[in-house]
Amino acid sequence: MYVCFKQDLIRNVSYVGNTDTMAIGYVEGIINISDTVDEELVKELDEDMTVKLMKEGLCDVEE
Repeated sequence: MYVCFKQDLIRNVSYVGNTDTMAIGYVEGIINISDTVDEELVKELDEDMTVKLMKEGLCDVEE
């Protein structure tokens, strides 16, 4: 299950995290924080988004 934890109004996306695997992705559009999202709507983060979230302390990517 993916849960929204951050909204990005500039890019018009909402960042979501998987509560079981801690995977992070995003969905198009703005959804409420803590709302759940169907897995098939979740898209993988590109490198730029991952770096931005890491700088904000919101994700930790293992090498």
